[in-house]
Amino acid sequence: MKKKLALLIYPRVWKHLNRIFKEAEVLAEEGIVDEVIITSILFDQSMKEVEYIHPNVKIERINVYSNFLPKSTIGDGIRFIEFMIRIFLNHRKKKPFLVIPHRLSVLPLGSLFKKVCNSKVFYSPHELETESIGLTGTRRTVMRYLEKKFIQSSEKVIVVGQYIADWYRKTYELQNVHVVRNIPDMIYDHNEKSNLLREKFSIPKDTILFINQGALRPYRNVDLLLDVFKELPTKYHIVFMGYGSMVPIILDASEKHTNIHYKKTVEAKDIFKWTSSADIGIHLGRNECLSYVYANPNKIFEFLCSHLPIFINFNKPEMKNLIEQFNCGWGTENNKSDIIKKIKSINKKNLLDKTEGAVSSTKELNWKIERKEIVKVFNKYLPNNHEEKISAGSSFSSTY
Repeated sequence: MKKKLALLIYPRVWKHLNRIFKEAEVLAEEGIVDEVIITSILFDQSMKEVEYIHPNVKIERINVYSNFLPKSTIGDGIRFIEFMIRIFLNHRKKKPFLVIPHRLSVLPLGSLFKKVCNSKVFYSPHELETESIGLTGTRRTVMRYLEKKFIQSSEKVIVVGQYIADWYRKTYELQNVHVVRNIPDMIYDHNEKSNLLREKFSIPKDTILFINQGALRPYRNVDLLLDVFKELPTKYHIVFMGYGSMVPIILDASEKHTNIHYKKTVEAKDIFKWTSSADIGIHLGRNECLSYVYANPNKIFEFLCSHLPIFINFNKPEMKNLIEQFNCGWGTENNKSDIIKKIKSINKKNLLDKTEGAVSSTKELNWKIERKEIVKVFNKYLPNNHEEKISAGSSFSSTY
């Protein structure tokens, strides 16, 4: 009997792309398919071309022949076209049962597989791509046209938040839109809370310690956070943990201000140990486009699953709903004066109250529960014994 194959397509697959890896885990462990291939471009020669992350899940990174071309609009375009062609030629004879494009740019390829191989297409964008800040003019018009045209070939659409789901339903008159939030697949034990960050940076115990982690780039409002903590009293500290273009600026600020610190990216398995050693997770993304406004980032769930209350931009409805539902944080306007005012209002008592809300939130905001939502998406294709499998939970240990 021919093996059922699921093909997950994303142009750049890093070592820890949790949303895609967890989706692959569900497909493999629930018996929906026999094999899952996650395919991307080999954009970093230090990465493996073939990498198994589960007995039935592998990553294939295509080393495109056009890699010799310089990095430019034309060169990148040629590389991407070759990538699309190679995926189709490599897998058309296998007739994938499922094809899941994870970016708008590869959605047309899913439609092609449906037409030629009769594959089922599930579109799983990570954000509201047509409404992102970098997409303007003719390019935005073209991308909106492509999404409107090819989304109709998708059996289901899987998005990260309710506001994005509502946007898709209204804009394209769809009924088949499902929400699966990008919640980590583990929760840190609050009884094991460490002092790693305080010990590393010699931060006094009587201070309030914030952490901002992940991509340290301008659109994450890192520059605004730096300006805020430069003016705050030294009883408020912040650690930036991650990578990105803002790192040199953070390092410079840390040399001049004793309450600003930088920590390099840690191994995925150690994220919760380091994150949980702070007091509050802070995430203040910008509001310049609808994609940013409707964001429901995994960093927020990383904070909550580390039992940290969150300090967020109140103009983002998904995050605002979380702190109102669980009493697990503070909201602010995205300007320096309001942020400083709100931070100064935090004391040990309301910090304890919000921390209890964060701990309580994980009774609902955990992967064991969210996993059931993605299982429902593929319910039509589950084998008859899937109820027993669901109750057993996941044994997949490499998704974080």
